[in-house]
Amino acid sequence: MVEVPLGDVATRDSGRAFSSIDRRNGRRVITVGMNVEPASATGRVLADIRGAVLPRLRADFPGLTWTFQGIQAEIRESTQAL
Repeated sequence: MVEVPLGDVATRDSGRAFSSIDRRNGRRVITVGMNVEPASATGRVLADIRGAVLPRLRADFPGLTWTFQGIQAEIRESTQAL
């Protein structure tokens, strides 16, 4: 894994904050999205997130859970159907 400054590989969109906290089943929920360029690198990016980033976050924040939605959820459902 190679570390690079976040500003070199990501952009941040500023906006107004909501005055409420999103919850699902009583737990706080945040949504994080990404657009990977080139799109062919999406698999590598997700593999790194699953293999390195999420385990470190769980170690730092016990009880943390996550789900992949959107296209990833569709791929998962299609694969399970096979």
